[in-house]
Amino acid sequence: MDFWSESSTATKVVIVLVALVLVAACFLGSIAVWSLVLSPQAGPTPPPAADESWSRVQAAGKIRVGTSADYPPFEYYTGEFEIDGFDVALMREIGQRLGVEVEFGDFAFDGLGGALELDQIDAAIAAISVTPDREALVDFSHIYFVSEDAILAHQDSTITSIGSVDEIVGRPVGVQSGSVHESWLQTNLIDTGKMPSTDLLSFVKPEEAVAELRADRLSLVVMDALPAQAFVAEGGVKVVGQGLNQQRYGIAMRKGAGALKAEIDRALTELNNEGRVAQLAESYLGMPAAQLPPAPTATPVVAGTAVPPPACVDGMALVEHLSHDDKGMLAPPQIPPGEAFTKGWRVLNTGTCTWNSSYRLVYAHGNTSEAHMEGAPVPITRDVSSNDNYDLHVDLVAPLTPGVHRGFWQMENAEGVAFGEMFWVGIEVPASSAELLSARSSAG
Repeated sequence: MDFWSESSTATKVVIVLVALVLVAACFLGSIAVWSLVLSPQAGPTPPPAADESWSRVQAAGKIRVGTSADYPPFEYYTGEFEIDGFDVALMREIGQRLGVEVEFGDFAFDGLGGALELDQIDAAIAAISVTPDREALVDFSHIYFVSEDAILAHQDSTITSIGSVDEIVGRPVGVQSGSVHESWLQTNLIDTGKMPSTDLLSFVKPEEAVAELRADRLSLVVMDALPAQAFVAEGGVKVVGQGLNQQRYGIAMRKGAGALKAEIDRALTELNNEGRVAQLAESYLGMPAAQLPPAPTATPVVAGTAVPPPACVDGMALVEHLSHDDKGMLAPPQIPPGEAFTKGWRVLNTGTCTWNSSYRLVYAHGNTSEAHMEGAPVPITRDVSSNDNYDLHVDLVAPLTPGVHRGFWQMENAEGVAFGEMFWVGIEVPASSAELLSARSSAG
């Protein structure tokens, strides 16, 4: 089960048992008996666990923040392989206000909720929409940004305008898996029977959906407006609808982290009142103050869908690079073009689920079109229990194009849901070797 993604399945509350307990309590007329109904063993009810969410951050001198750095302009990797973006810059500003260092970790988006539950991170910021279902699983900060959706079509499509969700019916549409847009279409079109489920196609990364759109294998793609504009600027697609599914972004924390939430909310309010949030929005999002959405506000508590807790939670952390270590992309190893090599990592199962052969390593994204380096998915070959290390190896081929190539890989469970930290292979193809190979090819 996916801990983080939107859920469309409601779990009914069994109120009959509650009514019977209340009747029994009234009949017995005793508080002591009521206590025995709740706890068969005598003794005082243990006090609730103390909220140490903020004191732990203070003691460590840092806040561990998870993001999913594949969603520009909110979070992305720069040309120098550093994580940046509006969300990242905002979180760094919050860290300064709190007097702590901000330590970022790059996770699969669907794995951010699990990383919070497993205490791998203290907070998550990744253009995360606040929804009732998610509020049932995590605590959110004040709303710091309000985003609109956008609907993309092929540049040459005859579709010119989508004015309502019902106008999507009859057209294959792509979305990012686990996104609020997927849930929105599922609830309004699939669950209502207006559209067959085969017309809603989910992709791990939004760029994968846009690639299918550009190849005319989809009619539409639904995503947030700002990333959509970035794809429009790249060419081949156009915006045909906007503002049908407005989203509110918040910083997620583990359920019950009220002390940390209070500190983050305070910092957000100060930054907004001083105009710093507006400055960051103009710098990263190209939005002048006059176009900014409403200021950060308290998140209203709305009853979410009652979802049963997952039987177990998937989690994974990178332990070390076993081969071709790029030293954090400071010294990527040089490999001649077209040369085969094997990349290895040691990872740790930080979750509570046991990995088996249905789990696998898959390519996620990269800084170039050749960054996948012809790598194929790699299945897990033995059971890997919680807190157990596992060595992963993938056979690759260096690209023919000279330059630095960095490809990100991730773990997927049996349902195809990505989880855990992202990890990568980074190499440099020397220009001299590429020129030599080209000259040899030309010479026959």
